[in-house]
Formats: sequence, structure tokens, C-alpha cells
Amino acid sequence: MQKQYYTPMGVLHISRLKTLFENQIFEFISDEKIKNQKAKISNEELENIKLSQSMLLFSLKNITGLEYKDLKNSIVDNFKDNGIDAIFYSQTNNTLYICQSKFSKKGNPNMDKGETLKFLEGVNDLLTLDFSKFNENVRNLKDDIEFAINTPNIRIQIVLSHSGNNLSNEIEILIREKIEALNDTDEVIFFEEYNLVKAYNDLKESVNGEPINTEFDISNWGIIDEPYKSYYGIVNCGKIAELAENNSKRLFSKNLRSFIGINPINLDIVKSLINKPEDFFYLNNGIVLLCKEIIKSAYNSGKRDIGKFTLKDVSIINGAQTVGSIKYAFNKQPEKVNNSCVFVKIISLENAPNDFDKNITIASNTQNKIEKRDFISLDKEQNRLINEFYLSNLNYHVKRDDNAEVKNDKNYYFEEASVSLACFQENIDFSTYAKREIGKLWEDETYKLLFNSKITVQFLINIIKIFRSIENYIKSLDEKQRHICTHGIFLISNIIFNNHKNVLSNPNAKINEFIDNDFKQDIYRICHRVTEVYLAKYTHNKIPLSVFKNFVLCREIKNTVLELEGKIITNKQPTLFD
Repeated sequence: MQKQYYTPMGVLHISRLKTLFENQIFEFISDEKIKNQKAKISNEELENIKLSQSMLLFSLKNITGLEYKDLKNSIVDNFKDNGIDAIFYSQTNNTLYICQSKFSKKGNPNMDKGETLKFLEGVNDLLTLDFSKFNENVRNLKDDIEFAINTPNIRIQIVLSHSGNNLSNEIEILIREKIEALNDTDEVIFFEEYNLVKAYNDLKESVNGEPINTEFDISNWGIIDEPYKSYYGIVNCGKIAELAENNSKRLFSKNLRSFIGINPINLDIVKSLINKPEDFFYLNNGIVLLCKEIIKSAYNSGKRDIGKFTLKDVSIINGAQTVGSIKYAFNKQPEKVNNSCVFVKIISLENAPNDFDKNITIASNTQNKIEKRDFISLDKEQNRLINEFYLSNLNYHVKRDDNAEVKNDKNYYFEEASVSLACFQENIDFSTYAKREIGKLWEDETYKLLFNSKITVQFLINIIKIFRSIENYIKSLDEKQRHICTHGIFLISNIIFNNHKNVLSNPNAKINEFIDNDFKQDIYRICHRVTEVYLAKYTHNKIPLSVFKNFVLCREIKNTVLELEGKIITNKQPTLFD
């Protein structure tokens, strides 16, 4: 193992972190809970456990942006924890954090191979929902964990926090190989090492961060004087990139989230900047900034075409993803970003009441976002289907609203129509997209293939009713099979739909009779086959969450099931990528 060497400065950093933990985090850790798990614990051992748990909470606070009080129940660390020290699901980020922590006052955390292997096996058990090796703390979170793992597009973040400078090469390779195997070809699981360097940098920024003062040239600016001063107008994106580059963390300190990286939505922002910089102002909603004071210079006095402004102690409270994407694009193609501009609103806290900044931040970040699927309601085929359902005295819901879904014989929904149509296609890749990234089904060519003028109300009703029946049947299975089939539902639906294409396409089919007879035989057999194939071939270093998002593996599973059914595949099946 690679040996850690600590300078006197490194020991000083650990000492300062220890002081912060004692002063700010110990109050959120229960001595009684630790002592109940080990009655004859020494004071030194108790302190070491509290320090390791404090390191956990400190790392999670800086990773998630949440407060200690919101994170304290994530700790599952005790003497039978299967290697896992904390589990936390953030619904806001749709991320499940699985953590291990090691803190040493002497600066030698010694993350050894045995402990790391135990942690990785614990991760594997958790992701396969095998709770038999876990303590009561983990089992108490069982419903939340199962909900998280079964949530579409879940992100799983493996966090290893420790008071060393870095992991040994052996340990890092071990972790990355395990995660690569679990991910297979679809990135669901990510690794973050939170070490002494990151911890001390976060400590410095939280304690000694300097206020950000900057100057903006604002074009076509306007002002609101009462009750609180605010300016608005257009700012060059190059200036925004410069601001973000020089003040990466403090700039977002008052925002609910920092820049979360290049996800599909942020990638679209980057593409619009690079591909059509002159249109970016029209395509983006803009940025909201707070500052303690705004000073307008006398430059160009009396005119509104351009003004120079000094902002004191500025921070972003809305638009963090826009700002981060601008910075990312600037690092790729600065000339394009310099040719684009963005709308900004700058609010001054001069003469504002206490907590005004917090109220603005919350209000600015709790407005509902418009998603790609929302634009589907403008499509002519959806409007046609809405009208035809209505003429049949039925409801077809396309627009999102605040009404709870009522899935019955009178009400049908766009999302379930989308996945049912995807599963009805002979090509299994459409079903895999339904699991992997449902938004792909609503992109131009795929959407037009699924929703076209040939789709009738009765056909949609038939396939949606079958899909609902598959959902209900899977809920009745035992825990292990239910976990596999919940993730494999789209593959299972594809096989069943393709077994009965003629019936489902028949407008005169008695679909309820079919569900009570042929379907019941089929669903039992196909779920059993899929479970059997998964357990026989895909349990080593794999989890259902990843397997059923994998195009290659889904094709393999489908072909193996069809072979077991006696439907030998003689020709290579076409894929969406051929």
C-alpha cells in the first residue's frame, strides 16, 4: 500500500478540522446511540467514532449543500454496518449517497484493502436490496432506499471521506473497477473521494472566504427603486464566465445548488451557446444576483444603452446551472461565448429587511421548470388523441397538472402511452430507452415513429391496460423477484406485447377477457424466465438498475428468454444503432 506522509501543516489542518467538528458537528451525533451499540466503549474509542461520523456529515454537507440537522439521520455506522457508514437520498438531486468515512487525529487513516472490499460488497448488497447483512439502522431506511433505487434516472454517488491526502493507487483502482463493473455501459454510479485537501479547502472557504466584488457593463439597463433597489439588463457571457472562473464556490454560496456538472439539460445550454451564440439571450431565462450594494458610475450618465456598475459582495441565487454552463462553454470555445449575452437581474440588499435574501432565494428556486415533455402538448397528434378520447367519453391526459393520477378505465396518461408504445415495438432498444432515458422517446424521429396518425384510441387503451396489468402483477411478487422485475418491466412488456401483437392491434378484441386468461399465463411465465436468466448470468458485479438500462444485455436477455420459450432466434435482430 502506498504510504501517507504528513507534513506539520497537514497535522495542523487535521487539528483545525477536529476543532470545527467538536464545535459544530458533535451536537448532531448521539453518544447514547453509540454507547447502546457497544456498552463498554472507552472515551477514546467514542471520540474516534464521533470524529469519523463528523467527517461524514461535513463531507455530505459540502457535497449536498444541506445542513447537519437534515443529514444526521443518514448515519448508519455501528459495529454491524456491512462496511457502510451513511446512506442519504436527496429527492432534489435524485441522488442516493452511499458513504464510508475514516478519520484519524494522527493523520494516518489507513484505508486498507479489506475495509474497502467490505464497503464495496456492502454497496453491492444495498443496490441489490439484500438487507440480510445490514443492521437495524439500514433496515429502518429500507423503504427510502428501495424507492430511490427504483426511481427513474437515479444517480448513485459513492463517497469515501477520509483524513488522508489521497487514496493509495491500489485502493482507487479497486473502487473504480468495481464501479465500472456495476455501471457496465450506463453510468449510474459515480465515485467521489473527499479527502483532507477537499475538507480543508471547504473549511477555509466557509471561514475565510472573501466577499466577491465585481464590475459589470450592463446594456439596455433598467432600474426599480422601490421598495428595494434592483437593476436589470444584458451582460456579455464572457464576463459571466470570468466571474465564475475566479469565484467558483462562494459565488453560489446562497444558491440552493451549486453547478451540478454537465447533465443532459446543462449540455443543451452549452450547445446553444456554442452553436447559436447570437440567439442565447432569447433561449435562456437569465440569472438573478444578490449583492449588498450596487454603485452605478457616472459613465454614460443619462443614457440607458450601456452603464457601468460596481457590485459588492455578489452571489448567484438563481441560474447556477446557466452560469456553470457558460463557464464550461467558455473553456471550450471562448470566442463563441464572448459573442453571446444573457439577461441579468441584480437585487441590492441595501435597506432590505432581515432574511430578505433567504426569501428571494427560496422563491427564485421553487418555480416549476418546463421540461421537454411539456412541449408535447402542442403536437397535433396529441391534440387529435385528446379529442378522440373525449368523443369516446374518456380522458387522455397530456399536460402535467397538480391532480393526482387516477389510472382507471376512464383515464389514460401520456407517459404510460409513451412507454407502452415503446414496448410494443419489435426492437427491444425502444423498451431499453424507456428505462434508460424516457426523454429520448420524445425526440423528433423516435416520437414521430411512436405517435403518428395510425395510432387509434382503442389500440392505446389495449396496450396501456396490458402495461398496467404487468405493473400490478410485479407488485405482487416476492421481494427478490419484484426487485428484478420492477427494473425489467419494459423488457418483460416488450416480450408480452410481441407475443400478442394481433390481439392488441385488433380494435374488436375483448381485452379484459384476454387479461383474465392468456395474459395471466404469459406474465407468470415471462417474469419467471427473466428472473431466471438474470440470476443465472448477470449477478456478478452487476445490479438490476444497470443491467436493464444496457442495450446489449437487454438484447441478450430477450433472446435467451425467447430461446427458453422455444422461439429460437435465427437472424440477428436489428438495433437502433445499425
